Amino acid sequence: MLFPFLLLLGGEHGIYRAWGLQVPDFPSGIPWQTSLSAYYHAGFKCIAHMGALRDIFVGSLWTISFSLVMYTGFSKLENWLLNFAGAALLGVAFFPTDWPASTATESCQGSQPYSWRPFGLPQWLSLHTIFAIVFYVLIFLVTNHTSMNTVNNLPNGPKKRKWQRVYEGNSIRIGTVNVFMPGAKWVMIYALVPAVVSFIVDRQRIVLWLEIIGIVTFGIYWLLKSFEMIDTRLDIALIESGLGLSSIAKEYKWGEEGRSSLVKT
Repeated sequence: MLFPFLLLLGGEHGIYRAWGLQVPDFPSGIPWQTSLSAYYHAGFKCIAHMGALRDIFVGSLWTISFSLVMYTGFSKLENWLLNFAGAALLGVAFFPTDWPASTATESCQGSQPYSWRPFGLPQWLSLHTIFAIVFYVLIFLVTNHTSMNTVNNLPNGPKKRKWQRVYEGNSIRIGTVNVFMPGAKWVMIYALVPAVVSFIVDRQRIVLWLEIIGIVTFGIYWLLKSFEMIDTRLDIALIESGLGLSSIAKEYKWGEEGRSSLVKT
């Protein structure tokens, strides 16, 4: 969740000076770019691959990528979605975005722009863009289609009902009307609201805002899933029992405080 802000604030406040780098085109700090991907290059307005924050950009993507691949999902679907999402994120790092940005092309006459289009890809589509879109689609599927994998396999009881409400939603009474409030399963859908606002307020940086919103909302979902694991201890029960996910609810029971008793029924 901190990754986008390392780039935005690190560039704006010149964190790159801490390791002796200077960016002549932006002496007072790198202004917010039109996308997070632009930080691979940002530093020299018309020269590609010289980004002052390039190491932070690439290093963070590698770290997140390997975390997604190494994490074992609670179902084959979740596991492979995360594996492919991690691989797609490596593609985002391996294949940089175009540079200079289209808005600066006229003022960079004479420089050699970076724009790689293998396989006959059209000008509006690059490998970088393809991998980025694939990554966001996959993490959307994770939040929307695998969030209940763990909850559905909990023994019936207060904790299961609690986390069902958290993810699926709950009806609340407002006056004389019951209103259904959707849960965290749709956290990526909620992101459409700030996405629309950002499009209206700062259309030039719409890609930047979409990237930030996508990463932060996925981070919120992942934090919530972590809190669920701490609360239910389902992962601990699985490790200690050696049973599959579908068997754990039948074979073991939990105490009300969320600690697995690991006593066979």
